[in-house]
Amino acid sequence: NGLKSHVGGLRDITIEINMEHLPEDSGFQQVLKAYQDNTPLRFTDADAAIDQDFTILEFGQEEPLDDKVSNKIKAALYVESSEG
Repeated sequence: NGLKSHVGGLRDITIEINMEHLPEDSGFQQVLKAYQDNTPLRFTDADAAIDQDFTILEFGQEEPLDDKVSNKIKAALYVESSEG
């Protein structure tokens, strides 16, 4: 039927973050700007298990009646175009 090939080491990583809605916070501003401009943003966790550039795919706002406003952020590993 055909052959299927995979690039060795190709990773598919998606992360989801709930971030409190704080428009004055510099971290919030960086994530929002990366989403609006469609530019990559570096994410690093405390023990450096993740230290990569990600593309912000979703930046949704949640407004529960009994809790703080937050933003649900979904990001995928950034892959630079191979077109040259």
